[in-house]
Amino acid sequence: MILYANIGQRDRMMAEYQTMLKLHPPAEDKANADYLVASFDYKQWDAKGVDTGTNRGSRQSGEAALIQYVQANRGNAGAGRFVVEAAYEVAKMKKVGNEGDYKTWLQQTISAWESYKSKTGADAQKPPYVDYAAEAAFTLLDEEITQKFDVPSKHIYGGSVADVLGDGKGKKGKYQANAAEASTWDLKLETEVIKKYESLDWVPAAFAR
Repeated sequence: MILYANIGQRDRMMAEYQTMLKLHPPAEDKANADYLVASFDYKQWDAKGVDTGTNRGSRQSGEAALIQYVQANRGNAGAGRFVVEAAYEVAKMKKVGNEGDYKTWLQQTISAWESYKSKTGADAQKPPYVDYAAEAAFTLLDEEITQKFDVPSKHIYGGSVADVLGDGKGKKGKYQANAAEASTWDLKLETEVIKKYESLDWVPAAFAR
């Protein structure tokens, strides 16, 4: 199955899949096989290619199959890591396709990882699954910070010293207000990414942010 999936031969992959089902595989092996089938079109998709024609068709088919996989396997303990990966791939495709609900699927990735962690503990902190969830959490926060805090007009200071730095009698200036807001975002990055995930890629990104 893996061989035929990797070389893009759907018919032969499906023939091996049917053979495997007759062998009554354990739950995790079946979940793995189901994921190979569901992710077939995703693997044919070129994330760096133009989102038109055949490439767009592969993306849309991949989305549909992986969404169905996530919905069918949310409660399947043997499918935990595959559900995390599938949700991440849906989010990735939807973002490339400029689909408005990609953030929903980033959140789905986080939720799937949390469910996986509740069942497996330390295994959930291993790559690539922890990286999928950490990237999803970082992306959501990074985009929110960009929209709400990285606004040029927010960081232009004018007026009196009191307007900028406060009057020393309880009135806060604009800089102080911005500094307090920056501390709030810093705390969210710390609690929602840095302390939560053991990701060698995304924890440093959160520190840098």
